[in-house]
Amino acid sequence: MPLSAERKTWYFERMKELLTTYTKCFIVEVDNVGSNQLQKTRISLRGKGEVLMGKNTMMRKCIREYVEENPGAPVEALEASCRGNVGFVFTNGDLGEVRTILEENVRPAPAKVSAIAPCDVIVPKGPTGCDPGQTAFFQTLQIGTKIARGQIEIVNDIQLINEGDKVTASQAALLQKLGIEPFTYGLNLKQVYDNGSLFDAKVLDITDDVLAAKFSEALSALAALSLALGFPTQASVPHALLQKLGIEPFTYGLNLKQVYDNGSLFDAKVLDITDDVLAAKFSEALSALAALSLALGFPTQASVPHSIANAFKAVLSVTIGLDNYSFDKADTYKEYLADPSKFASAGGGGGGGGDAGAAEEEKEEEEEEEEADIGGGADMFGGDDGGDY
Repeated sequence: MPLSAERKTWYFERMKELLTTYTKCFIVEVDNVGSNQLQKTRISLRGKGEVLMGKNTMMRKCIREYVEENPGAPVEALEASCRGNVGFVFTNGDLGEVRTILEENVRPAPAKVSAIAPCDVIVPKGPTGCDPGQTAFFQTLQIGTKIARGQIEIVNDIQLINEGDKVTASQAALLQKLGIEPFTYGLNLKQVYDNGSLFDAKVLDITDDVLAAKFSEALSALAALSLALGFPTQASVPHALLQKLGIEPFTYGLNLKQVYDNGSLFDAKVLDITDDVLAAKFSEALSALAALSLALGFPTQASVPHSIANAFKAVLSVTIGLDNYSFDKADTYKEYLADPSKFASAGGGGGGGGDAGAAEEEKEEEEEEEEADIGGGADMFGGDDGGDY
């Protein structure tokens, strides 16, 4: 149904407004895209871009009029893109973000007879849900099948349709029978317009990593050419300098990836685990186990030495406070507390005895503090216990 004069006037004003407001747009194909899907795409693009569809003749005429009204406007390049079932998606935002939104708004669709396949169609192996009476249908399409559990089962994955081929009636019927919707349709990006320049939509696939890799390749080629010609450049000078100085900075050899040992595969880094590493890890685990056992009150071989040391400290503290009871190990501590000077003078004698006595007293005090911390663990068990628990 042709547009009325008022509707055409509104359309021209709308398109000219968009051409003035936005400097970037996508030229998109809208084959097999319904109005409902197009409306959902518009909703997703709110605040980021606007979709404009229309007849090619109207769009081309509008662009020509806009260029006549605005001489030198770069939008003239868009006129040649108005071919086929196309539309425009205008934006001033990030093109990559808008492209992501457009690619997400797709819908699955069944294969229709005589339609051009936009991609390869592969039928997966497995049960089909079809009864054995339909075996002849699969044989017509040369698909290997077998009967399993009362239904037809496809033996291997089958590439039913190649990209670009027309869908036949048998292929469409099979896909419908299996409930497969192999195609997806949406706004297909054809070109990108950016302030007067037109690019293929694939240009958006060029990321910073791709650019860095291409630059590195070009730099290597330039350095090799400069070295071959004997013409120094910034790319070749570092290599020439290393050659003159006879420096070979890199080493190459057999790079260990994995280790096989009697049926087991390990990463080669397992060979870096030495006895010292194992001992350190075991010690850490033992300390953690002892701390956990003491906190839970559950004795283990790792926590028993610490428990005994703690018990000795408790008994010693009670015994020191008693006048009528003692035991051999506690006598030394009681004697020291009663007369510390006795221990200070025990090692004295001769010249400089005063200094030696002071040093001996200080040493005895340090030993006393250590024994108080570990509960005499060093004397009883032949070594420290790593601290209080």
